[in-house]
Amino acid sequence: MGPLANARRQAAMEVFVDDATTRGARVCSGGRREPGSGYFFQPTVLTDPPDDSQVMTQEPFGPVVPITRFRTLR
Repeated sequence: MGPLANARRQAAMEVFVDDATTRGARVCSGGRREPGSGYFFQPTVLTDPPDDSQVMTQEPFGPVVPITRFRTLR
């Protein structure tokens, strides 16, 4: 996994994760900046984020993926 484009993208990933977790989502892996030089953010898996959370309504453009349950395909 390569670095993000700049420090603003790292901050944006933190906002996505913080917003989802304060609304009840769970971080299954990752969720933090990688220490050291470069704009690295850990690949992050969020489970059960609310439909109105930022990660579900906006494109993160970073290594954050939401996973949610559904009952039907329609």
